[in-house]
Amino acid sequence: MGIASVSIAHDPATGITVGADTHGEVHVTAAFTNDLGRPLGHLEIPTTPAGYGRLLHLAT
Repeated sequence: MGIASVSIAHDPATGITVGADTHGEVHVTAAFTNDLGRPLGHLEIPTTPAGYGRLLHLAT
């Protein structure tokens, strides 16, 4: 079993914080409001070029 890591990006301009829990075959990301930490949504993507493309598309 691999070790998972967590990455968090905070953008004060948009008021959104995004976190990613990375794993070997699937990454799980979630977005929250900065003010109250309300969940905006989550996404599970495969660790493939298509999965990364989907995540990049949604993040921009």
